[in-house]
Amino acid sequence: MKNVISTFSGKKFNVFSPNAEQIDICDIAHALSLLCRANGHFNRFYSVAEHSINCYKEALSRNLPLNVQKCCLLHDASEAYMNDVPRPVKTETYIEKEKVLQAAILKKLAPDIAVSFFDDRALWREIDDTLLYYEFETYFKTQKKMNPIPDKGYRLHIVLSETVKPFEFVEAEYLSIYEDLIKKETV
Repeated sequence: MKNVISTFSGKKFNVFSPNAEQIDICDIAHALSLLCRANGHFNRFYSVAEHSINCYKEALSRNLPLNVQKCCLLHDASEAYMNDVPRPVKTETYIEKEKVLQAAILKKLAPDIAVSFFDDRALWREIDDTLLYYEFETYFKTQKKMNPIPDKGYRLHIVLSETVKPFEFVEAEYLSIYEDLIKKETV
């Protein structure tokens, strides 16, 4: 079966032709909590889920609207199915397929931001870029390595932890934040 992966929950998921019934926040939280940022080139394990949580926390600390907070938490959800490919090596074809998958995920898990996610990209992308810079500052430190990410002058409002968190903790935190955001939208 071409383009089909098996998910943690046992679903068969076609990455390039996503079926909304197969999209599962539990699969996303689990996979992202085990997927390492920077292709594993940091000096500690730091997952995509932890990055997404930090993006959400940064949006929250800036008092940004609920829709931006959701965008920040879910902005890398497609990577649960397609992996975390570093920006410099993403091809246009990959980016287009990722966009289709991301749109399907958002339509299922956060329909209220499915359209605005791409329209509000500047807000959550600035947070994503800010975290990227500070993640390299924090987790790429060794005697000879300098931060390869340009400093755009963004300021981080949260403090990144240097403590490695068990993936189960990060997975549970991701799910908890998602559930809280969904509850807030219905209030």
